[in-house]
Amino acid sequence: IEKLEKPMKVTAKIRYAAKEAEAEIRPYEENKIEVIFKEGQRAITPGQSVVFYIENILLGGGKISSNV
Repeated sequence: IEKLEKPMKVTAKIRYAAKEAEAEIRPYEENKIEVIFKEGQRAITPGQSVVFYIENILLGGGKISSNV
């Protein structure tokens, strides 16, 4: 996805060995998105990577800047 224009339901992973978790990604600020997990995730840490999928298709990802 070149640019996220509206909220999108995805699955997301924050660690290589973690299971994918249901989430919604939303446009936030310039070149940033907000990730809202359906269920709380353990030990999300700024600097970690997060990746997004729909079914088995990798949509994209980025570095976590805040865990608020």
